[in-house]
Amino acid sequence: MQSSEHNPQPRRRSRWWLPILILVLAGAAAAGLIVTKPRPVPVKVGERAWLVSTVTVGRGTFVPGVTLFGKAESLWSSQLTAGLSADVVDVLAIEGDQVAVGDVLVRLDERDARLQLAQREAELAQAVARVASEMQRHESNVEALPRERQLLVLARNEVERLRDLVRKKVGAQSQLDTARQASERQAIAFTERQQSLAIERMRDSLLAGELPPEFDGMLAQLLYQPDRNRLEAKAFEAACIDSGMNAAKLMLHCKALGSSYDFHYGRFLFDHFPDGTDFPAFPPPIAPDDLPLAAVRAFSIDDASTTEIDDAFSVTARDGGGWRVGIHIAAPGLGFERGSALDAIARQRLSTVYMPGNKITMLPDAAVEAFTLQAGRTCPAISLYLDLNPDLSVAAQETCIERIPVEANLRHHDLEPVFNDD
Repeated sequence: MQSSEHNPQPRRRSRWWLPILILVLAGAAAAGLIVTKPRPVPVKVGERAWLVSTVTVGRGTFVPGVTLFGKAESLWSSQLTAGLSADVVDVLAIEGDQVAVGDVLVRLDERDARLQLAQREAELAQAVARVASEMQRHESNVEALPRERQLLVLARNEVERLRDLVRKKVGAQSQLDTARQASERQAIAFTERQQSLAIERMRDSLLAGELPPEFDGMLAQLLYQPDRNRLEAKAFEAACIDSGMNAAKLMLHCKALGSSYDFHYGRFLFDHFPDGTDFPAFPPPIAPDDLPLAAVRAFSIDDASTTEIDDAFSVTARDGGGWRVGIHIAAPGLGFERGSALDAIARQRLSTVYMPGNKITMLPDAAVEAFTLQAGRTCPAISLYLDLNPDLSVAAQETCIERIPVEANLRHHDLEPVFNDD
């Protein structure tokens, strides 16, 4: 017989009332906040009123008084600077002090100035010694030149006598060769003496501010690519050293250059246009007249100085809405053949060089005049057309070679007031 014991299970207590209690408490708190909310005081709107008072005015004499604060300054002021850079040792006058002519205002450290003065005196003494040496050498060359010439004449006469003796077979060939060598050495010495005198003469002329006649046609070479084996280059370099001026300043001193612009412009031409900016001979270009005529009215926009009008545009309304925009580029290449003289010029220059106040055109004026998009003419051009929808989206495009009628050449100064009223 089995017996079993049943353990009673503990019963869980339900807390269903807790959420209800929380809600009740929250409602009570909200009601309390609403009840205790401060009440705004109502604003009473009334008519505005200004308090005024009256004052009885009597006749009399009154002197107003004004208190001003500031400082008085003189209309005259001076800014003083020293002629050299140095440390300030002592300041003897400050702002507001009264000074007289000759008063020392600031005392500078003179040690650096004395050192610079000593260096300049040494450089001056060296320059004076060099000038004296050159003058002595010049005088020596002038005195020696006639003797050198006479020795050269004697040496050549000796060669002729020995040559005559050799022909008569009464003289040795070795004596003739020796005389020839002496004559050649004397000729070289005479030439060197002449060259030295020529260099000194050209140098003195440059130092005096005059351009030697030997320099005609050589300015670009002397300034930008001097050949130091030439006498002119040696004289020019010696003048630069003796004057303490560089090449450009020395040419300005001699009036060979008008300004620094001429120096830099000449350097540009020397590097990029060694043969000059003039055009060689060429056959005139012929504009083709068998191209189709475009049904447009083209306009160009450039500044007032532009003569090479190489681009224009046109706008034509399309049937059904939208526009046909044309971009037209001048085509001078249609006027000459490949391998022609104009073709060689265009390939060498590639583009027009623009600079402030000047330009170097790619093609000669005759070619420019024949193909520029000048108003009132029908000109060959390469045209790009864009067909635009009313929303400005591109519907189609086309490129062609044709003749375009140019309606007008608009200028920037004419259009500026139209688009920029303010």
